[in-house]
Amino acid sequence: MPYATVSISTGSTTTSTPVALNWRQSKPVGILVTASSSFACDLTIQYTMDDLQLIGGSSLAKWVIVSSASGQPGTHFLSSTAYPDGVQYTFTNPVAAVRLGSTAQTAMGVGNTLTMRVMQGEIA
Repeated sequence: MPYATVSISTGSTTTSTPVALNWRQSKPVGILVTASSSFACDLTIQYTMDDLQLIGGSSLAKWVIVSSASGQPGTHFLSSTAYPDGVQYTFTNPVAAVRLGSTAQTAMGVGNTLTMRVMQGEIA
């Protein structure tokens, strides 16, 4: 099953490279986002139901920000929340891909990084 690590650092784009998932097998997906230090930055965990290979790439996908409560707008986390223990999210329903977003990229400072670890597999 997929296991991937992607990062956003100073000067990079505001979204990470997407991590394609095996949505056909419908396995749970665990996500952990950590920050390299307690710096000022706004981060989001985003997902899509669009298969990136079938639709022709991530720019054509409809990306949605995960919400901490059902029926609520997408949740924006502070990087200080992700340091040192991280922000964790679990999908139990199928999703096609996930990515990490940052809306305050310029405030990250030199050497600061957001890292997202994605693991898809069985629930014990």
